[in-house]
Amino acid sequence: MRFLAITALMLVCAGFGVAQSNANWSYTGRYGPARWGYLDPAYKTCTSGREQSPVDIRRAFLNKSLQPIEFHYLTGPVTMENDGHTIVVHVGPGSYIVANGVRYDLIQFDFHTPSEEEVKGDVSDMDVQFEHKSADGKVAEIAVRLTEAQDFPNTTLAMLWPHL
Repeated sequence: MRFLAITALMLVCAGFGVAQSNANWSYTGRYGPARWGYLDPAYKTCTSGREQSPVDIRRAFLNKSLQPIEFHYLTGPVTMENDGHTIVVHVGPGSYIVANGVRYDLIQFDFHTPSEEEVKGDVSDMDVQFEHKSADGKVAEIAVRLTEAQDFPNTTLAMLWPHL
């Protein structure tokens, strides 16, 4: 099983809250992303919000005046957690990005299959979301969309997948 990264996108929010609820939700089916905003009043932002999952990116354009994102990622030990919805990988300190002159430390990354984000209504097979936080609490989320290419198996992912 091989996944190829096909696009990366960055969502920088000036702080965001996570709704806490016991409502049953999932990534597919009748409790999937298209219904999240209707499952519980605490999730209404999923339907009415503009910076809340699920996001459908439709009119994006390249702003050439923005500086490229600088990635400063280190290798090191991680802790993996199955939170019941996804695999969350908690990383040690030291990895960060610089976006618009602001440093954002990498906190964790997680996997979603299918992807939470859409681009012009298209859902990818999987995405990896990298969560970063600045010193003043702002969040920078980078999602890397992945598509399965059965002709080119990824041996590392094929080995890990059954254990995830």
